[in-house]
Amino acid sequence: FLPVPEPTSEALKNFFLDKHTEPGQFSLPTARQWAEHLNINTDIPAAGLPLAEDNSPREKHNDRALQTLHFPNQLESKLRSLSNKAQTAIQESGSNFLFLSIGFLQWYEVIVKNNKKEELPHLAPLYLIPVQLKKAKLDKKTGTYRYSINYSGEDILPNLSLHEKLRQDFNLHLPELDVQTSPEAYFAQVQALIAHNQPHWSIKRYINVSLLNFSKLLMYRDLDPDHWPEPRSIQNHPVAKRLFCNQENKPDTSTSETTHTQQASQRPLLIAPADSSQLQAITEAAKGHNLIIEGPPGTGKSQTISNIIASAMYQGKKVLFVAEKLAALEVVKQRLNAAGLGDFCLELHSHNTQKRKVLDDIQARLNSPSDLKKPEQIEDVFQQTEQLRVQLDSYIQRINQKWLETNKTIAEIISSAQYYQNLFNISADNFHPDIEAQTLSQSLQQTLVDALNQYSTLYQSVLSPLNKPDISLHPWYGIENTNIDVFAPKTIFFHLKNWQESLKTLKKRTFEESVLAFNARLHKLLQQQEQLDGFFILDNIPQTETLEWIKQQLDTNNLLRRLNPAWYKAKRALLSFAANNTTPVKVLTSKLEILIRYQKEQQRLSEHPDYHLIKTQFEYYQQFFTLSQLAIEQWLVATDDTLEALISRNQMALDNTQLLSIWLDYIRFRKSIKEKGLDTLVKAIETQKIAVSDAQNAFYCGVYDLLCRDIFEHHPRLSGFNGHI
Repeated sequence: FLPVPEPTSEALKNFFLDKHTEPGQFSLPTARQWAEHLNINTDIPAAGLPLAEDNSPREKHNDRALQTLHFPNQLESKLRSLSNKAQTAIQESGSNFLFLSIGFLQWYEVIVKNNKKEELPHLAPLYLIPVQLKKAKLDKKTGTYRYSINYSGEDILPNLSLHEKLRQDFNLHLPELDVQTSPEAYFAQVQALIAHNQPHWSIKRYINVSLLNFSKLLMYRDLDPDHWPEPRSIQNHPVAKRLFCNQENKPDTSTSETTHTQQASQRPLLIAPADSSQLQAITEAAKGHNLIIEGPPGTGKSQTISNIIASAMYQGKKVLFVAEKLAALEVVKQRLNAAGLGDFCLELHSHNTQKRKVLDDIQARLNSPSDLKKPEQIEDVFQQTEQLRVQLDSYIQRINQKWLETNKTIAEIISSAQYYQNLFNISADNFHPDIEAQTLSQSLQQTLVDALNQYSTLYQSVLSPLNKPDISLHPWYGIENTNIDVFAPKTIFFHLKNWQESLKTLKKRTFEESVLAFNARLHKLLQQQEQLDGFFILDNIPQTETLEWIKQQLDTNNLLRRLNPAWYKAKRALLSFAANNTTPVKVLTSKLEILIRYQKEQQRLSEHPDYHLIKTQFEYYQQFFTLSQLAIEQWLVATDDTLEALISRNQMALDNTQLLSIWLDYIRFRKSIKEKGLDTLVKAIETQKIAVSDAQNAFYCGVYDLLCRDIFEHHPRLSGFNGHI
């Protein structure tokens, strides 16, 4: 499209001088005026553009430019607006509404005005060529973008609205337009029609680019009963009867009579994930039912449509997909392409539809790669798929069976076990009830839960006075006698006070450190006594190579022989050990000197009148030391409580006598709940492995884990199933 050049300042000056314009009366020329000044033809004959006398175009029409009567900025604004509207129409409807109109019919409509009939002239296009506006490069001279017009390749159309208007109001039937008919040939046919019926009408050879929307008229013509063949009249179509004759679809009751396996084999083939509601819609569509699916954006409508199309193709059906919005059509087409079904799709009506393109698409399908499976190969795949479906169906049937008396399916038990296990960081073994898994009925579980809730409430009431989560800090912790009656607390308090006084008295008289110190002194005394007893030396005297020297020493010491008759025994031992001994003579000599000195001291002590009494006393000390040492060791192992800690704990109990009653209630109920099989759970709560608020979740964690193990023991294949076959 060519604009009228913008006038320069110098050109405007000459323009006004030529017009002899008076000062103060200057006004910028319009595009038409400036075009006339530039000798651009602006005259449009009333009859339209003239025809060449010899039917050959003039030289000036051999270029590719279309002169307009607009300045550059005006032309760009109009073309940009027209292009945007055309693109919007394509995006919203998928159809191209931009046409180059060649030739107009000037016809007249009779109207009544002021009680007088008048004829109102109208111009209607006749020959419509679908075109596209394309934005070209920036024109640096004008600072605007150029636009070009191109044939879109779609079918050339007549004016459908004019066809219907003339048929209904004037009983005139415009001639049909085919691809072989040129504009002038079509104009000649129209001229022959109006010359006979409306001679004052005429054809104007104008050219116009505009948006023309025939979508509603096309729908109207599609619904025209005259366009439907007699055997398949629209009046007898099931959809029309349902809409206008209040006929309902008969309910399909066969589904309830089919087995689960049959339903699985009849289930539609899916190329994209589908939830339960989407699957229901796909199934209904596969059965041939008519339905309306509604939902906001993002709810999977296009995904459902893709699955419906794929399912119908799987059943060997042909599908016509019509969308009001181009975006919806493209999304579905993309999904089918992604699933490998693009080669089986053909665009029949859109802004891209051209006869050549349709033929090319068909040729591409015929020339599709040879890697597409043959029918017999596809049948083999179907059979393999059916076998896998049977296996999956068997698994589904099994996991959807109720397990024993739990009133829950295996699937629910497994999923519940996974859910509750994820709530804790420790193994479910810590929560297993001491109950046979096969006896864990729903009623028993509820009974245990009720008891556990009571225990949790009582446990919290026991902890509330402490303001601490550790129950071992309770003043009466450690009392486990559940047979204490209601009158016993007074007796307990009385004896506890007496015991407390006794402990305090004991603390004054003795304490642990004195006992340990006494035992240490006793041990030291016994060590000194051992130094006086030399008989053990005889069993450990080293042997010597100088046997003769040892014999002489022993023989010359008559005093040693007289004091102790064991001298002879020692002599024989020394002689026997010395035979194979390698100890040096000096070492053995020193040992022997010690022995002789000891024997002299032993002789002197034996002459003391109290010697035997002292020796007996030391033997008593030795026995007492051994027993006391063992008692101390056992006492230290048996308790970590010192005397001071024991007194402090007793005092805390005496200061909280009012808590004894609720503690007794707690241990009685704890005993009953342990007897019901919840011992491990109680231990987990008291040792703070879990919070008491999580007791119920921990209970179900243990129960479902126990049930899962029982299920897997009876059905080992379920434990190894991971969703893959």
